[in-house]
Amino acid sequence: MIGLLITQQVDQFRERFGEYLINSTSYHDLSKEKDYHNLIGGIIAPLARKYIIESNRESGLGRFDHMLIPREGKKVDCAIIIEYKIAKNKDELVSMADTALKQISYKS
Repeated sequence: MIGLLITQQVDQFRERFGEYLINSTSYHDLSKEKDYHNLIGGIIAPLARKYIIESNRESGLGRFDHMLIPREGKKVDCAIIIEYKIAKNKDELVSMADTALKQISYKS
């Protein structure tokens, strides 16, 4: 699943991650942004050989949730910034995603 993310196959990653969440977690497990932060932190931890993984660090005018920076000498194509948002319903999803993208663009 994480291989899809680091190879920029975002749609496939989204689908696989959604399946993972439905099959492996409960609504009660993931009710706050920090719950997702900690879950993804554990999932991406094995990438530490190829990436410098930073969490909740100040950057520009704000703070990102996770950033993966390629380590020097590793054959990695891109850095990754992850920002978490919680939507209360499907109608909020697009708006929250736009908010996250604007936050990354404006504050980093």
